Amino acid sequence: MNTTMQALMKNFGSLLVLLLTGILGQAQAIEVMHFIEAGDYARVMEDAKGLKITDDGVVYVTSEEKGTLLRILDGNIEQISLSPSVFEDPALGGIDVLPDGNLVVINEGSGQVGVLDAKFHPLAKFSQSGGAPGELNDPGPVAASFNKNIYVGDVDNKLVSVFNYQGLYLTSIGKGGARDTHIMKPSHV
Repeated sequence: MNTTMQALMKNFGSLLVLLLTGILGQAQAIEVMHFIEAGDYARVMEDAKGLKITDDGVVYVTSEEKGTLLRILDGNIEQISLSPSVFEDPALGGIDVLPDGNLVVINEGSGQVGVLDAKFHPLAKFSQSGGAPGELNDPGPVAASFNKNIYVGDVDNKLVSVFNYQGLYLTSIGKGGARDTHIMKPSHV
């Protein structure tokens, strides 16, 4: 591995650099990382929380502290502020893409889930902090299924909550009954 790649991994984290290299190739990944480093985008990468790479090569990165979302496409970087326009709390978490191209973004601070269109306008925002069915207490990871169900890992409630794309709570996985069905700290869904 060359020294440029090693320096980038030190500054931005191995996972992001390796993913970009795999998608874009080493030369283009280095170019994107230098572009990130030269702008204000490096500050967003310092507290990156959610990462999604689509099949067509779009990279989304959420900021845990700044309430911003980066979209990287063909070497171009767009920074979108989701706080306070979508969420009052800036603490963004996981991100995924629904089959129709809409984004699902977690707000860890408020316990909310947002569904955004391709221009980052909110289509739905649902849930809140708490421990009742359909409420989230320290949500983080998120995954969307082919039938548009949204699975949210809930760290403090030790479960995965399932919603439809409109925000209707469907069920939870992992808490209740026997001890072997508990999820201790869902970090990925």
